[in-house]
Formats: sequence, structure tokens, C-alpha cells
Amino acid sequence: QKQQRQMTEESTTTIVQVPIAAGHIGIRFRGSKPRITRVEEGSALEGQVEEGTFLKGVILPDGTEHQDIPTTKLAGFLRDHAEEDGRIILIEKEVVEEEAVPEPEAPKEETPKEKEVPMEEEKKEEEMAHEDAVLEEEVQTQNRGLCGVCL
Repeated sequence: QKQQRQMTEESTTTIVQVPIAAGHIGIRFRGSKPRITRVEEGSALEGQVEEGTFLKGVILPDGTEHQDIPTTKLAGFLRDHAEEDGRIILIEKEVVEEEAVPEPEAPKEETPKEKEVPMEEEKKEEEMAHEDAVLEEEVQTQNRGLCGVCL
């Protein structure tokens, strides 16, 4: 069950590269798998990273990439290269798949042929109603005649 859960998590996360300037980055993280626990107010990363997000690793200015490393090593790399531009942190970001909602169809314009069809149907209904009335009248007339004979 644990293995299945990991597969699901991997399929719903992506790695995002976030460049960071030289100096203090203004985030705190902890845990065996580094998780951001605080983004300081005024941090250069404010709005780019969120609390609860996992740090996957770091790319140093010389291009060296370190992923899936312990929190203490990650903190050490960031601290040791704090005065250098070109650092990039790698964060795991959840990908939320949204269902595509189909656009509503534009109302169809009725063609002359479509307009004629309902009119023809109305005429047929009127004709049938008229025929029914004529038949009913004939039956009543016949019944009156039969009734007169039967009595």
C-alpha cells in the first residue's frame, strides 16, 4: 500500500527550478526530507515557494546538482554558496490536473427547412384533430339513428 501511495505522489508532482539571488534566501526547512516550514516576510522567494513544499535539491553556480540529499547537507550547500549568484533550488510542486470543461455550443440558427418542419407538423396535427371531430360527429349521428331503432 505504501508503494502504491508513492507511485501516486510521483505521478502528481513535478520538479520546478527556482533561481535564488546571492544572500539570505529567507526560508526555513526541516525534516529528513527537507520541507519548507517558513517563508519569511520580505524573502526573495515569497510568492515563489510555499510552506509545506519539499526541497528536492540545489544546483550550484558551477552547475553541480545535488538532489535527494539530507536537510543538513542542503543547508550547508546553500550557506557555503550564499554569496554567489546563480544558485537554483529544486522544489517538488504538486500538479493539479483540471478536467477540461467543454465550451458551450453556440445556439444553432434555424434554417428555413427547420422552420418549415414544425409548421408542417402543426398542420398535420390540425388536420388530424379536424378529421377526429368529423369522425366523432358521424359516430354520434349513427348512434342516434341506431338508438332510435333500438328503443
